[in-house]
Amino acid sequence: MTTNKTLSVHYVGTFDDGTVFDDSKSRGDALQVQVGTGQLIPGFEQAVSEMEVGQTRKIRLRPEDAYGPTNPTLIQEVGKEAFDEGFNFQVGEYVSGQGENGEPVTAQIVNVEDTKVTLDFNHPMA
Repeated sequence: MTTNKTLSVHYVGTFDDGTVFDDSKSRGDALQVQVGTGQLIPGFEQAVSEMEVGQTRKIRLRPEDAYGPTNPTLIQEVGKEAFDEGFNFQVGEYVSGQGENGEPVTAQIVNVEDTKVTLDFNHPMA
């Protein structure tokens, strides 16, 4: 892979079921990146850096070449008292807050019980 090469790439990102999660053409804005700088997930960077100008290619990324596999230690139970009173807990929704060191964090609610919720802090595409 040639590093420091600047690429302009249009892409359509889909899940395995065909659902589109991102589409640069519909935004009318090609992705501009410099190869080898860590701006892209590794598998995508490798694939596009090997392409020729004007080439179209279908790429399927494995978790380890993208955002990584799901890390079970990032799925945690949290007491409901950690949330504002009256918070509406819904499975599938995302919540934002601060981590132990004050950094911003986002998690998906994956289970709701009487006194606690289970949150998944993994990347949504892990």
